[in-house]
Amino acid sequence: METWKVRLGNFLFKWRSFTQLPWIIVVLIFLKPYYPSFSLQLEPFLTIAGIIITLFGEILRIWTHLYASEGTSGRENYLRADSLNREGPYGFVRNPLYLGNFHIVGGLLIVFSNIIAFLIGIAFLIFQYSFIVLAEENYLKDKFGKEWLDYKNSTPKFFPRIKNLKTVGSNRKNSLSRIIFKETDTIFNILTMLFLILLLKIHYLKGLSTKEIIHAFLFYFPILLLYLFLKILKK
Repeated sequence: METWKVRLGNFLFKWRSFTQLPWIIVVLIFLKPYYPSFSLQLEPFLTIAGIIITLFGEILRIWTHLYASEGTSGRENYLRADSLNREGPYGFVRNPLYLGNFHIVGGLLIVFSNIIAFLIGIAFLIFQYSFIVLAEENYLKDKFGKEWLDYKNSTPKFFPRIKNLKTVGSNRKNSLSRIIFKETDTIFNILTMLFLILLLKIHYLKGLSTKEIIHAFLFYFPILLLYLFLKILKK
C-alpha cells in the first residue's frame, strides 16, 4: 500500500526542478553574504573551497549520467527504471546523482558564506531527498524484488564504501560529449548562481555602482547567449 510518505516523495520527484526556488529566492533577497563571524581573511578560502566542491558535484553528476541506462526517469516527472543499474558510481552508492546535487548546492552556499543560508539549503535537501528516495526505493522494490534487495544490502544509500571499488563496472552507457550536452541546464544554473552570489558578495564588501553592475551583466550575457543557442540545438 502506498503511504503518505511515498505519495509525498512522488510529488517532490515530479516537481523537483522547481521545489528549491522558494528558499533560494528567500536566501538571495533576505540574507546577506557573510558568516556571523565573517572576516575578509577567510573570504578567498570560502569562495575557492565552495567552487571546488560545486565542481566536484557536477563531475559526479556527469560520471553518473555516463552510466545511466536508457529507460530511466532522467528528466521526466515520473519514476521509471527498465533495469537496475549497478555500473559506475552506482557501485559506490545507490543515489550518486543526489549526492552530486548535495555537493553543488552545498558548494554554492559555501561561496555565499552565510551559515544560516547553508543550514536552510542543506535542511531542505535532506527533507526533499529523504522522501524522493523513499518513493524511488518503494518503486524499485516492487519492480525488481530480490534483485533490488540484494543491491540495497550491498550498496550504501549516500556514504560510499571504499571496499565497493572492486565491484564498480566499466560498462559505460553514454558518450561524454552527449552527457555534457544534456547537462546544459545544470551547468548554466551553476554558472548563473555563481555569478549572482559573487556579484552580491562584491557589492556587500565594497559596493558596486550602476555602471559596474551593467559591466558585470555584459560579462554574463555571452554565457546566456551560449545557453540559449545550445537549448535551440537540443530541440
